Amino acid sequence: MKVLRDKAHVLADSIRNYIAVQSFEWGMGDNESVAEAEFQVRVVDGVQRFRRYPDGKREYEEVPNPRWGSWVVPADEWSKLPKMVGAEFRLKVHQAADVVVNKHRMKVFQYYASVEDNLCPFAPVEDYGLFSISKTVAVACYGEVWTDEDTNIIRMSEHLELSDKLKVYRGWEDLGVVITYGWLKRASEPPRLVPLTIFTEARYKKKEIYWCRGQFTDYQRFGSEVKIIAN
Repeated sequence: MKVLRDKAHVLADSIRNYIAVQSFEWGMGDNESVAEAEFQVRVVDGVQRFRRYPDGKREYEEVPNPRWGSWVVPADEWSKLPKMVGAEFRLKVHQAADVVVNKHRMKVFQYYASVEDNLCPFAPVEDYGLFSISKTVAVACYGEVWTDEDTNIIRMSEHLELSDKLKVYRGWEDLGVVITYGWLKRASEPPRLVPLTIFTEARYKKKEIYWCRGQFTDYQRFGSEVKIIAN
């Protein structure tokens, strides 16, 4: 598993600084999207900030909630999952059988973390219009990492195992996220893997499944900025 962990660590480090456009669509069940939005996402040292695209002025720490009933929204799983796989040795990882996708063979690795490992946070939000309440709790989780034959990460998934108490109290269950990565090739830079899509879905009170699709485009810049101020 050392090669996978090393590759995950490299991926996490390579996407700590960038600017891109991230688009979102929200929907329910098999229906078409009912809300859409675009934001410029600016990531510096792994911390992301958002502003409305193309002419928004205000910066947000998180994507603003859509003006529509119940919803789910991805956070920073595109960054968190590579860091967790690369650095958290409490995570149990094993290799499963390969799969073939579009005639390309993929290696599959499966992972699991218990509640006691405290690796997978769950932060449901209760929106009351004028204000919202959110409390983060640790839950168990499991997922898969798909790589190409050179163990470059192409796809990561995570499923949160919510306790019966959380399901009754908060109403959410079957919460999962899938992220895909692809090669960005620019003349002035070496090829690097970047997040391409992120898909989140959850079932609410054993009824409808709510989902959010996100897509990353228009990557602009990599590297960190350093300002030197003379005394």
